[in-house]
Amino acid sequence: MARISVITICYTAFLAFFYIMSKGWGTTAVQLNRNQATNLTMIMGGVYLAYSAYFLSLDFTVVYTVMNIIMVLLYAGLGITYFRSCHANIKKIDTNLAFMARNEENIMKDSLLIKRSMLIGLMIGTVLFCISKMFDYGVNNNLGD
Repeated sequence: MARISVITICYTAFLAFFYIMSKGWGTTAVQLNRNQATNLTMIMGGVYLAYSAYFLSLDFTVVYTVMNIIMVLLYAGLGITYFRSCHANIKKIDTNLAFMARNEENIMKDSLLIKRSMLIGLMIGTVLFCISKMFDYGVNNNLGD
């Protein structure tokens, strides 16, 4: 039971960290606004409940299959959310870079390019992570021995 609790809490915190980073925390935003914080709370509550139900369904074949499908849908939704958030922040940075290109002294260019590359790496990493989890829950868990 301790293993299940640790995995559930760790994945919830891990996915919440990805969500916050994809929303631009530390790169394009200093803090989340109220709507983003509310969405984070609701999404991570859903992740926690989905993982809890998943581990409780290990002994029931039909429920376990349904939970695998729900986990695939969960990670598909998270992957889309991560991608859209990172893409929106990359667009913001590109807009700022285009606006600053007109100025002679562009002291923020290097910083914005670093932030842009961080967000691109985060976008690729989170989407690939979600795809790998979708493969694990969609294919690996449903293969028989």
